[in-house]
Amino acid sequence: MNWLDIKKRARENVHGAFSLPALFRRKSGGAEISGTARLHYKVRKFGDLDREGYGTVVENIDSVVIDNRVFTDAKEGDRVFFPALNRAFKLDVRGESEDDIFVKWEVTEVSP
Repeated sequence: MNWLDIKKRARENVHGAFSLPALFRRKSGGAEISGTARLHYKVRKFGDLDREGYGTVVENIDSVVIDNRVFTDAKEGDRVFFPALNRAFKLDVRGESEDDIFVKWEVTEVSP
């Protein structure tokens, strides 16, 4: 087993352990596809020093990692719904992927 095989297996294990049940809905309509996806979110703080401390601007950055083998040919505007969280997200910007299997998308939260 070489290094690339180990990384691929590790990504599959991480996705299996941390993914949530999800429904994939195409922007163009059609049937929903059941699968799993991982929701990532972080808070980014930035700002300039002022006389009372740091001026802070807070920005929430949401992203979703989808399995391209299940949610094939995902495009900007498609949606991912997490029933357990009652939250839905619109795919905005496709990120880089080492193996083109697990793809990270920047997303915007929308109403379920």
